[in-house]
Order: sequence, then structure tokens, then C-alpha cells
Amino acid sequence: MRRSIPWLTGLLWMLVPTLLGAAEPEITLHRVNYDQLTRLVQTQRGKVVVVDFWASYCQPCRKAFPHLIQMHQKYAAQGCTIITVSMDDPSDEDAAKAALAFLRQTRAPFTNVLLDEKPESWKKKLPLVSLPTVYLFNAQGQIEQRYLDAPDYAALDRLVAQLLKRK
Repeated sequence: MRRSIPWLTGLLWMLVPTLLGAAEPEITLHRVNYDQLTRLVQTQRGKVVVVDFWASYCQPCRKAFPHLIQMHQKYAAQGCTIITVSMDDPSDEDAAKAALAFLRQTRAPFTNVLLDEKPESWKKKLPLVSLPTVYLFNAQGQIEQRYLDAPDYAALDRLVAQLLKRK
């Protein structure tokens, strides 16, 4: 009689891609200015795009990442893209390192950028009141919904599913 050891089986399944030579994608944090961020979102036209503004020091932001990862796993193949935008101080290398370390720890599999401008530059264009703030763009590139403060991720998930059906 064969016995299965669940934790060992799970570990092996996680290692199979590595053992077969398929490495996990490298998790990076690219520095962008506001105009580059805008172009990045615009290049995703035809997809539903979730843009999450967060910071490494923000506990509600950190708690939200499992929701974003689940959404990515659930909807990426259907045409949903997630972009996270770190609002950590770009002149503080320790803050940028902390943001990247957090992204690697959570294995954030999506596009991750650091807004590399002083607040005076982007505050006129981007009305962020608090973090996290989430913008949801439809496939036509229009803002479908803006969530200030911690969004209701169940409602966001339902709206993403609806937008993907309309795509």
C-alpha cells in the first residue's frame, strides 16, 4: 500500500518547474515617472487593468497583496493585468529596497513599479487621498472604478469578472 505525504507532495509540485528548468519570473521594481506610468497603462488597452497604489510602510496595503495575487491567478489568462505602483519615497534607497523585498517575499507575479517623482510633480495629475488606492480600467482604457482607501476586494473581483465578460 502506497502512502502519500501531503506536505511532500505539495513541495514537489512547487519545485517541478524549477527541476524541469523553468525558473520563476524575476520579480522587479522598475522606476517610472507619471508619464511612463500612464503609457504603461495605455499599452494594456484591450485588457482589464487593475492599478494598485501602495507603499511598503502601509499595513493595509501589505494586507491587500494576497487579494491581488489571487486576482492575478484567477483572471490573468482571461485578459486581466495587474500593475502595482509603490509610492515609497524614491530618494530613499532603503524604502525602495523594502518595497522590492516585500514584492519578492509575496512573489508578486505582476508588473511592479516605483513612482520615481516628487509628490509635487504627480499630485496635480493623480488625486491620491490615501493608500491603498486602486484604479480599475476597462478594456477600452477608461477608468471604470476608483477605490480610495482599502477597497472591497470581493466587489472588485466581481467587477473585474463582469468587465472580462464584456471585453
